[in-house]
Amino acid sequence: MQQPLEIKYIDPTYMIRAVPSNANDTVFCTVLAQFAVHGAMAGYSGITVGKVDEKFVMLPIHAITKGTRQVNIKGRQFERLMHTTMQPDLSPGPGDDWALLPPAPAPAGTHTPAADDSVTDLEIMQNLGETASRPPTSEMLEEEVAVPNTKLKVFNGYGEVLVERPLQRSDLLQSHDEVRSLEVMCLSEKYPSKQVLSPLKGLTNNFQDDESWAVQAFSLLDRVDSVKGTPYYKMVRAGPREYLHFDPKDSAACAAIITSGDLCPGLNCVIRELVLQLKIYGVPRVFGVPMGFNGIPKRSTWIELTAENVEEIHMDGGCMLGSAHGHDSARQTARSLADVGVRQLFVIGGDGSQKGAIDTLAVLAGMNYECSIIHIPKTIDNDLPIMDKTFGFDTAVCEARRAIDAAYVEATCNANCIGLVKLMGRHAGFITMNACMAARNVDICLLPEMDISLEKVLQHTLELMQTQGHAVIVVAEGCGDTLIKSSGDTDAGGNKKLADIGPWLKDQITAKFKEVKLPLSIKYIDPTYMIRAVPPNCYDRVYCSVLAQNSVHAAMAGYTGVTVGRLQTRYVFLPIHALVKSKPKRVDVNGRWFQRLVAATQQPSFIPHAKTIPSGDEAHIWPDPMLALSDPAALSEIAPEAVEIRCCRPDHLSSIYGSKMVHSTLATTSILTACPWVHPESWTTQTSSSIDKDAVKLQMLRAGPRENIYFQPDDVAAAIVTCGTFAPGVNSVIRELVIMLFTYGVRKVYGIKGGFNGVLATHAWVTLRPDSVQDLHMLGGSVLVSDVGNPTPEDMAQALQLKGVKQFFCIGGHGTHKGAYFTNQSLQELKHECSVVCIPQSVENDIQLLDRTFGFDTACTEAEKAIDTAYVEATGMGNCIGLVKLMGRQAGFIAMHACLAARHVDMCLLPEMDINLEKVLEHAVHLVQTHGYAVVVVAEGCGDMLLDSPVPDVGLFLKEALINHFSGLQLPCNVHYIDPTYMIRAVPANANDSIYCSILAHAAVHGAMAGYTGMTVAQVDERYVYLPSKVFIDAGYRRVDMQGSWLERLMATTQQPNLSMEGQTTASPLNPQKMQRLASKRRLSALGMETDEVRTPNTQLTMLNGFGEVVATRPLRRGDLLQDRDAVRSLPCFHLSQRFGRHKIPSTLIKKDARKAFMDDVSFSTQAMHVSNDLQRKGSAYYQMTRAGPREMLHFDPCDPAACALLVSCGGICPGLNSVIREVVNTLWQYGVRKIYGVRGGYKGVMEPENWLRFTPDLVKDVHMKGGTMLISDRGNPLHMDMAKVLRDRNVKQYFVLGGDGTHMGAMQTFDCLLEIGHECAVVGVPKTIDNDVPMMDQTFGFDTACTEALKAVQSAHVEAISNANCIGLVKLMGRHCGHITLNAAIAASFVDICLLPEMDIDLQKVLTYTTEVMRRKGHCVIVVAEGCGDTIVSATGETDAGGNRKLADVGAYLKSEITLHFKKEGLPLTIKFIDPTYMIRSVPANAYDSVYCSVLAQNAVHGAMAGFSGITIGKFCSRYVYLPIHAITKQKGNRVDIKGRHFMNLINSTQQPDFTPNGAERPRSAESSPIDVLDFLSQPASINSVLRVGDEVKRLDIVNLGGIFTSAMVPNPVRTTGFVGVGSWTTQTLQQFNKRQDGGHTYLQMVTAGPREHLHFDPAASSACIVNCGGLCPGLNAVIRELVMMLSAYGVNTIWGCKGGYKGLITPEKWVRLTPETVGDIHQLGGSVLVSDRGNPPHSEIAKSLKSMGIKQYFVIGGDGTHKGGMQTFDAMQELQDGPYECAVVGVPKTIDNDIAMLDNSFGFNTAVTEAERAIDAAYVEACCVEHCIGIVKLMGRSCGFIAMEASLAARHVDICLLPEMNISLPKLLKHCLHLVQTKKHVVLVVAEGCGDTLIKSSGATDAGGNKILADVGLWLKQELLFFF
Repeated sequence: MQQPLEIKYIDPTYMIRAVPSNANDTVFCTVLAQFAVHGAMAGYSGITVGKVDEKFVMLPIHAITKGTRQVNIKGRQFERLMHTTMQPDLSPGPGDDWALLPPAPAPAGTHTPAADDSVTDLEIMQNLGETASRPPTSEMLEEEVAVPNTKLKVFNGYGEVLVERPLQRSDLLQSHDEVRSLEVMCLSEKYPSKQVLSPLKGLTNNFQDDESWAVQAFSLLDRVDSVKGTPYYKMVRAGPREYLHFDPKDSAACAAIITSGDLCPGLNCVIRELVLQLKIYGVPRVFGVPMGFNGIPKRSTWIELTAENVEEIHMDGGCMLGSAHGHDSARQTARSLADVGVRQLFVIGGDGSQKGAIDTLAVLAGMNYECSIIHIPKTIDNDLPIMDKTFGFDTAVCEARRAIDAAYVEATCNANCIGLVKLMGRHAGFITMNACMAARNVDICLLPEMDISLEKVLQHTLELMQTQGHAVIVVAEGCGDTLIKSSGDTDAGGNKKLADIGPWLKDQITAKFKEVKLPLSIKYIDPTYMIRAVPPNCYDRVYCSVLAQNSVHAAMAGYTGVTVGRLQTRYVFLPIHALVKSKPKRVDVNGRWFQRLVAATQQPSFIPHAKTIPSGDEAHIWPDPMLALSDPAALSEIAPEAVEIRCCRPDHLSSIYGSKMVHSTLATTSILTACPWVHPESWTTQTSSSIDKDAVKLQMLRAGPRENIYFQPDDVAAAIVTCGTFAPGVNSVIRELVIMLFTYGVRKVYGIKGGFNGVLATHAWVTLRPDSVQDLHMLGGSVLVSDVGNPTPEDMAQALQLKGVKQFFCIGGHGTHKGAYFTNQSLQELKHECSVVCIPQSVENDIQLLDRTFGFDTACTEAEKAIDTAYVEATGMGNCIGLVKLMGRQAGFIAMHACLAARHVDMCLLPEMDINLEKVLEHAVHLVQTHGYAVVVVAEGCGDMLLDSPVPDVGLFLKEALINHFSGLQLPCNVHYIDPTYMIRAVPANANDSIYCSILAHAAVHGAMAGYTGMTVAQVDERYVYLPSKVFIDAGYRRVDMQGSWLERLMATTQQPNLSMEGQTTASPLNPQKMQRLASKRRLSALGMETDEVRTPNTQLTMLNGFGEVVATRPLRRGDLLQDRDAVRSLPCFHLSQRFGRHKIPSTLIKKDARKAFMDDVSFSTQAMHVSNDLQRKGSAYYQMTRAGPREMLHFDPCDPAACALLVSCGGICPGLNSVIREVVNTLWQYGVRKIYGVRGGYKGVMEPENWLRFTPDLVKDVHMKGGTMLISDRGNPLHMDMAKVLRDRNVKQYFVLGGDGTHMGAMQTFDCLLEIGHECAVVGVPKTIDNDVPMMDQTFGFDTACTEALKAVQSAHVEAISNANCIGLVKLMGRHCGHITLNAAIAASFVDICLLPEMDIDLQKVLTYTTEVMRRKGHCVIVVAEGCGDTIVSATGETDAGGNRKLADVGAYLKSEITLHFKKEGLPLTIKFIDPTYMIRSVPANAYDSVYCSVLAQNAVHGAMAGFSGITIGKFCSRYVYLPIHAITKQKGNRVDIKGRHFMNLINSTQQPDFTPNGAERPRSAESSPIDVLDFLSQPASINSVLRVGDEVKRLDIVNLGGIFTSAMVPNPVRTTGFVGVGSWTTQTLQQFNKRQDGGHTYLQMVTAGPREHLHFDPAASSACIVNCGGLCPGLNAVIRELVMMLSAYGVNTIWGCKGGYKGLITPEKWVRLTPETVGDIHQLGGSVLVSDRGNPPHSEIAKSLKSMGIKQYFVIGGDGTHKGGMQTFDAMQELQDGPYECAVVGVPKTIDNDIAMLDNSFGFNTAVTEAERAIDAAYVEACCVEHCIGIVKLMGRSCGFIAMEASLAARHVDICLLPEMNISLPKLLKHCLHLVQTKKHVVLVVAEGCGDTLIKSSGATDAGGNKILADVGLWLKQELLFFF
């Protein structure tokens, strides 16, 4: 066949297992490990622990080693897979010889562009005059010797004036330099100006005028200076003008916007801001023109833009106007503009659009038509000349870095692997260069500007692979015209078509390695379009706003032919033709940036041998077209009278100790042979502007490497310290300091923990080396624990002298600079030769002089996410205020910039503002009444402004004030409060900050090596400089300028009024009287009991001992399963046939798949039954419930054209809502239902026809990938009878409700009304609550995802706590009445010290006392509290919200305040970092586990509805899906944490917290002891015989207890527990029946219940334990090891060994390592295993002897079936030792990522593996959809079973074919189905399990070291088969 095909093959095999376990698996690992220890200490041996039917049990090892589990291809889960993929039967048989389908349609024809109608240069000269075309003016003004009345002051490092004299020209410029005035065109020069007073008058005080200018920073003796001189341009300053050229209210005029060229992040942002700013001016009409210049003549396509239709476009990638290349006719464009009356044309584009703008301007001038044309520069490549940076570039670099990070993971996780990445950059390599510098782990970077010898690249690649075993190579696409030559063809935009350098380079490398016969794997990544089709990041959003606003200012003032740009932090207007004629910007391969890249990659020169590096002069010989557009200017014009130049010279050690200058060791470093040295007298002067009159300007020393250095690196010891609060990027700075010091040759580098306090503590000094800091930049926080406070400078100086420190690097803010400054003085007094260098750090960006501080950009990005969450919450609920508190104690820069970036903020309050609280409240009321919502952002420093005294937490204060104010006015209001304070800084630096950190650190080392001291490295006006630290100490803090342009931009964005204390307010008084609500409790009756005996014939009990031998068989008795007080009851569901008669319609599913196994009327399931010898245990009821699933006969006709189905969701948002909606729609569609509706707005929307949305599978195809709900959720109910009548009138037959208990109550009321009016409709609920508090259910959907997100917040708190001295990380999590999220997140985190739940009875004083104890012991503490404690620790008011839920007090803020006061009373230092991620944990898409769970729930809900069940809900109970009457979950108390239960004790064992119950108070009763009368009312008495069938067998699996062989110590259990497991405790698997057709009985297993025993067999004090793991890696291994050690230590076992190397290591003494709680404290956060895993066994007799010689009493083996077999053989060998049996408990913990261990619900790590596998499938889906005729193939783990592949495919949903080892597959059918899919869908996603390498093809039969068969690589084989077939 000749069919087009491209295959994207992904094999994430090792990426899905070499990761830490997720929250779900971590909790599972914890519980398994704890139960394993309980079993061992009780003397059980030869056992394994596991979970069966949601119960933890102990099993004899033999039970899991006799065969493995496989996917049941006749089971329900496989049927769900087939339903998801819709693949046909691929088994061999009829159909193998299918005829080939028709070929794909022929490609469409090509389009020939129209001929160009160009404008000549002569026409431009004639129409635009000399400004655009005059020849260069080379003359210079007569040289000035001195600048009149301007002083120069020279200061030393101590701030003392050394020299004061008149300023000389030579102080600023070299002799050949000149200053020139750059002219721009203004329409007022040709047309009379309207001189209209600007409508901005009163809104701004920052008007510019015609004389407003800015000039570049002067450089003196810089490396780029030469005899030809450097021109410095005086440019027109951008900004608003007081008088306008155009009348904005001219009704005949309008403005137009076009975009040209390719996409770029930020295009929509620019469009939005242009429109909004034009509207502020009053321009009546603004048009957007689709498809660039060529769209202008097509007037019918123009779109009128309003503030409303551009409101949210900034949140989307791409461009709302589209984008196109080319400009067919400038004349036609000009005529069209004139015809419509366009007076302002805004052109957004690159160099091509600049040419189009000039051509159009020339034609308009020739027509004498008055129109301002303003260009906004756009190019993702950042290659426009003159500009600092183009918008979108920063975002592109961040996205590109992700691709490089992925390549690094691939390269380091695969043997002999190269990660190869191709990035955008046609002619300039800026994206590639910056992304490589940010990633740091790149080995080779190739740019278009480089002259490259391919042979040298290949040789270096060989060397890398031979030395480090992996490499990361990044190449810019422009190398497709340098390394190889392109064809010369051009695209529609005139751009040369480049050869594809990525695959070509991959082939060249492959061929080279094949030639030298070296193994190689290349992972190639091309993220080209992924880095530009995304929304802009925070930095680019703000940048786009400023560019757009200044463009409008320029147009309204009459400027034309100008572009707006930023040059050295100043926004200026530049003539477009200056950019058009200038050489595009390129990476200077002789420059400092390129050398920084080389320092990062350590790559050698790749220049061909016959060529030399061009000199600096040769690199800058092109003419400067701006000379032609400028006039000479006098220096005095830009240095007016009274301006003072201060030359700030840092101290140099040579002034004290004499010169010791030696040639820099960088000159001898092979990679830096072309290092661009900075002259020691290279100075730069701050930029000047017209508004800087009477200002002081600093002249600063340029930073960079010096050719001669002061220190001999061999003699240097360096020390690094961080102080104060940390910021994103601190670890990056530390890493780069170490790397650069080692590059110089310094080999002694110390890190000091604890800030300046640690300088005096010897134990706080740690040695740092490149290998120890290699990946440090990827972590948040600081590896050097930060602290505040200083010892005396004299003491620090002596400590540094004692350590021989020659270079002391201090990272910190204002206080750190002070401490460093005085320490430097003390060092000089001691005559100790040491360079002290500061690197300024402040996340708040409040350090004077600097352009910005590192970490600020990252913090703003994270803060913007919080604002976006608040916006989603506010707009998703009625009358809602989203309130966000952000960092900013004294300066509001984070809040201001995040608001400017987010844009949808209505009020922003900064510490610098004068704020009237009553005005704030009044404006909030106005916003909610007019918009229905509001978003308010407040900086934490406003706590000093809103009240006379500081407010501890201004966010909580403002929340309370808003609630009280609205309540006083009797207005509805919800306030959703978000405080991401510490989550915005406890993260790694983003790409922008990462690069910034590198340069600062490198510059700091250069300065220190050169001998400068007492200085700070900084970026000022885009120049890196050295300044005396004293300058920053004297300058104080920076604040937001209340009169500045940035604040005005904020006000323009928020549109907030003046909120200052001036003026009057009519706000009502605060704190109105609050309403109280009384709570009532139901009385519950006792459960009924059953006393009948087993009468079902042929049922028996078989008893097996711990070795698998049958010891007895007898008839089954009731007492074998139940205790006397237990009862069996039947819990029936209502069926519509009971009221409307039975309609037996054959299921339409039979036609689609004959293999369906249908349920019937007798299908049931029960709970797992429990029996023990505990005579005190109260009776329990076991319920016989209706089994969920499809029925063979339906009640409804799915093809009824008059009927329809309806979905509604109510209540709060929850992860997975969209997944449920999608699956309900798809399953209904599969049945044949075609009229499916969703209702927006909850129950209220049922009554509103406009809120009914028609659903189709296409509409819901990808909704599962989004958070929230596509059906807007709401609370509250209309009359249920009215709703029932609407359902009847619309003929709704299936009504699905998604929600919690309130929603289900409403559904039941509607159900009753439907019966009352006689409408036949199935009402089915799907329980939804993020809190997991629905009774009876195992778990609700979304809970697992919420726990995963909550874990991130707890981890952030941990980072804060350990990275700051004396710090508590405090987290408040969701959970109104139950603490399940909090409990699970705390257990998963493993480092929580105190966890407080609503179910606990808590004495606050005990909590405070214990907190003090923890802080004294550890120095830090992590506390997690559930929000529901706001009604227990502190009493709530009793008020309720719109949904009837009680309003809780904010326990987080309360607890923070109480702890602070307590520590203050105790006189102890304390810092509290409070995190409240409430709404951030629920607004995300469902993870893999929840995604699959949602699918099953939704499918079973539809099955139940179509079968005619009504008034039911669907849930999973004891791992079985069942239907329950809705009343069963609404009429009983919700699911609560049982504080007498074992899961709570798992928490206690994890946190080690004491009992916080008040003295004398009774502990609350266990949740299990609460009688449940509603179930008694709804259920009917049943017999044990009703749940047994003829032939049923119960197998009792007994286990070995060493007490039967050896004498037991009978030691009382020392572990705290809520209860012990009684002797003879058994758990029986759930009893069930599938349908009537099942022949014979079931075999049910009865297993020993796991848990702590009251008396121990072993004395912990005399015990030693050993842990070993074998086989492959698995997520969670480290978590299991950690918890084994922790629990053994809790028992009192002091000697715990870990054995490396699996079983082999047991007989090798050096492989035994000592494990303690301290050594395993954080290992659960790492992937892999700290005990290196291996396969293979030595003789088990040798293992037994080794264990005995080490005195091991508890032996834990972690592994799969082979490992467990080995463990049992070792146990047998212990009994056969020559000197008699050896007493040792052998306990297994089952581990297999494939989840193939029989009997168990699942094995640990499986959940995590499925989540990672789903990501790989998502990537394949994106690849397949983006390329026509493409197949994305993913090979997943699964040697003998396909559980990972099946579950991941179910979770991802967009899989077309899934192949499992259990399937019998016909290759011809598979290939033909792929062809069919490619021809119909154009793409295919195919997932194959690796085990198909032994079914689809046959493996060789060879085995690995562990005895496992080596499988053929089915993924690559299948790829080749497909390519051959197509």
